[in-house]
Amino acid sequence: MLRDKLTRLLFLWYVAALIPAVVAILLARQYLKNQSSFFTSEQKRHSIRNDFVRANGWFRVSGPSMAPTLFGSCSRWSCIDCGVVNLCFLFKHEGVAESETACSGCGAVIAVQDIQAEYAGDRIYINSYSSKDAEALAHIKRGDLVVVSNANDLHVKRLVGKPGDTVALAGVHLTINGVRIEDELFDHQIRFPHPWLLVSGDLSAAKVQQSAESVVESYSLGGKHSHQMGWVSMEDSKYQMLFSPGLVDSRQINSPVWDDFPFNVGISRRLFSADRLRLSGITLKATDIHVYFWTEEGVRRVDRSLGASEFFQVSCFDGTQVEQDQDQSAVNREHPIAIVCSTQDVTMTNLIVERLLEYRIRPNDQRRYPLLLNEDEYFVLGDNVPVSVDSRDWGPLRRADILGRVEDLQRNLD
Repeated sequence: MLRDKLTRLLFLWYVAALIPAVVAILLARQYLKNQSSFFTSEQKRHSIRNDFVRANGWFRVSGPSMAPTLFGSCSRWSCIDCGVVNLCFLFKHEGVAESETACSGCGAVIAVQDIQAEYAGDRIYINSYSSKDAEALAHIKRGDLVVVSNANDLHVKRLVGKPGDTVALAGVHLTINGVRIEDELFDHQIRFPHPWLLVSGDLSAAKVQQSAESVVESYSLGGKHSHQMGWVSMEDSKYQMLFSPGLVDSRQINSPVWDDFPFNVGISRRLFSADRLRLSGITLKATDIHVYFWTEEGVRRVDRSLGASEFFQVSCFDGTQVEQDQDQSAVNREHPIAIVCSTQDVTMTNLIVERLLEYRIRPNDQRRYPLLLNEDEYFVLGDNVPVSVDSRDWGPLRRADILGRVEDLQRNLD
């Protein structure tokens, strides 16, 4: 009996002494495995960088994150109304076949099931360089399209934040040093300008001929209340007309200009109002016009003297701030543009409203702001704001993550 007890005690002591050793071995194996994965990942990352740096030249764009500035492989269709070739991304989910998209030239709507052709994607010429090439990095400007390395892959994004900048929020808008990013980029002469998107009107007609004779639709400023193609001439004024983006329901409640992206088909998301707008058109007789733009910061007014059949194009950036007690325009979020003429019975043709692409956070973005960029940090964004994966997800990138700049673009829609 005593011998059996001693045997059991020795066995238990042996097991107790062995367990820590086994645990230590298992932990060491897991550590080495993790280290191996880390080094493999880093080696892959460096390999991608090195291969890219040695490969100056033309590359094919992949994915939707930079549309409409750059399109990756997607679907294409030609509008039967205006002939403009359109590109769109079909995001698959239940019921996507019943979705619709709009023409970027005239606004005509087409059902997704009628889109058959495919587009291989834009080709871009990239000037690549080593992260140690200080001279090349010095030439990168705010607003440039750059190639960055992240998550073991290469991406094209727009550089918006540089070392020393503060990235913050104004409501849902992203700002750089207190200025909305789209406003900051608008003031820069950049190789790939910030895109304007059609809100209302027919861009195809505007591209054909800036002449009154070439345009069918016309909008008259008269005393009788009317509603034509988004424009309302006011009953109490023979000289003013308001832009009405649309009606949202049977209660006749007006909606603002929404930040929809018609080339993203099948996505259900929360829309936000847009207030960086541009107006173009033609007046059939000489007149002075005052164009009022509603913005979240206040009303801005643009003054122009126009001759007969003269084309004009103005934006909220051309305007000067109007004091609240001097504003007689009646513009608001639901009627964001007003045209006031100095003469009676003025007819305008080919009125086109566009909105500037606006950068903002999304409802599910978790990153904290404000964010001060250190001396080795950059903030990048994709122009396809709702779907792009960028610094809103990754955070700032290092100088070594910037591998090149996009210099040229080929988009072959023939």
